[in-house]
Amino acid sequence: MDLDDRDAAGIVSLRVKGVRAVLETGSLRHHRWDDHTQIYFRSGWIHAWAPPLLNENLPAEVEIYYGGDSHAYERPLPRSAGRGRTGGKWKDSCRQCERARSSCRRAQTP
Repeated sequence: MDLDDRDAAGIVSLRVKGVRAVLETGSLRHHRWDDHTQIYFRSGWIHAWAPPLLNENLPAEVEIYYGGDSHAYERPLPRSAGRGRTGGKWKDSCRQCERARSSCRRAQTP
């Protein structure tokens, strides 16, 4: 583990159930949220980028790389999930969360 005291930027190397993982953190002034995950396999990877926080109707971006004998990239698009300002493409996760929270308050459940 090698993290800065000031802003917890750095690298952590782990081994979980025999699988090696590396977490890399950092901070910088940037024009958008930059949060991504990349998972490597023997013959490829999956790379996902989170949408900017609190933005409505934006899905994550996903890239799949197939290696091996033939190489290919795939960038799948999400399916439509409802109706809204953007023509029913994706649900607004913040609004859905607030509706669920309000429903729990009315029902007095956690």
